[in-house]
Formats: sequence, C-alpha cells, structure tokens
Amino acid sequence: MSALAISQRPAISRQLARLPGWTVLVVWTAAVLLPLYILIVSCFKTTAEIYDNRLGLPQSFAFDNFINAWTRADLGQNFINSLIVTGGAVILTIVVSAMAAYPLSRYKLGWNAIMLGLFLSGIMLPIRLASVELFTLMRNLGLLDSLTGLILVYSAIRIPFAVFIFANFMRVLPSELDEAARMDGAGEVRILFQIILPMVKPAVSIVAIFTAIAVWNDSSSR
Repeated sequence: MSALAISQRPAISRQLARLPGWTVLVVWTAAVLLPLYILIVSCFKTTAEIYDNRLGLPQSFAFDNFINAWTRADLGQNFINSLIVTGGAVILTIVVSAMAAYPLSRYKLGWNAIMLGLFLSGIMLPIRLASVELFTLMRNLGLLDSLTGLILVYSAIRIPFAVFIFANFMRVLPSELDEAARMDGAGEVRILFQIILPMVKPAVSIVAIFTAIAVWNDSSSR
C-alpha cells in the first residue's frame, strides 16, 4: 500500500465523521427554505394556482396580489401607524424607565427593594389578567381606538422590564459621578440625561430593541 493511500485515510475518516452533521444541516436548510419558497411563489399566483399546485411556478409573474393587498388592506396607513406606535412606545419606555430606575439605583432608600420587587412582579404577571380593567380605564379616558392609547398601553407593559435593566446598569456606576456633577451645579434631570444615560448606552440599546420588536410584532399583527 502506498504512502499516499495511507495519508488519505485520516482525511476520508474525518469527512465521514462530518457526514451526519452535514446531513442534518442540509435537511434543516431544506425545511426552512421550502416554506419560504412557497410563500414567495404564492405571492405571484392566483388563488386557483395556489390550490392546484403549491410547489409549481405561476403561469405569469404579476403584481396584482401586491396591489390588491396594498389598496384593500390599506397597508400604507397601517405601516405608518405601526411606526408611530413603535417609535412612541420606545421613546416613552426609555424616558419613564430611566427616570424610575435612577433613584432606585443611585439613592439608598429603605423602599428600594420593595419597589424593584413590584416592578419584577410586573414582568412575571401577564397583562391579560387586567384586560377588563384596562379596557374600562381606556374607555373612561377616551383613548379607545387611538394611537395614543396603544402607545401608553405598550409602554406600561414594557416599563417593568426596562426599569429592571436600567437599575442594574446604573447601580454599578461610581457615585463620584453624581457628586462631581452636583458640585458643578447640575440638577438631577441633567445628571440623569447628560451623564448617567450616556454611560449606560448598552442598557438603552437593550430596552429599545426589545421594546421595538415586541411592540412592532404586536401592533403589526392587529
């Protein structure tokens, strides 16, 4: 047996060892791409063509389905509404949560642990438990079927999680930052928004991303 054949044995063995993993990856890729292919192709088919042959290509690629969906479902206005609700909820959640987390993390108050526990319970308890009371409150405030009502509700849902994130990030910052700012004449609002928040940008990013994803998915599906 030649030396070349002997040296090729380890390479072949390594390739055979990788074969099960590659097989799983190929099957998984096909399972993911097949529904995506059906979705894209169905966008250009008529209803009869979709039920006749789901995997086949359409007889002609037309954009009638996109036009009908855009006009009948008013997707343009709905898209703008989703942007307004998502952007408003993100901004309101960040501002309110940062203002709530600032005293809980920077001051030694006797009720800090109790307040953080209440915010933590807001994460664990589902909002569906208060659906009736929430509907009654929004009706009494005249906020039913309004973008302002949606922004307030979504912000209230996300604030407990955001306060928990902000409080943990702000707690590790040195207290000398606050003291130096107060000696220079800065007030609490300026300390929070010009000193503390710029130093906890990762927390701001986390809150913004999680809030935007949750609100966008929920508001876009309505």
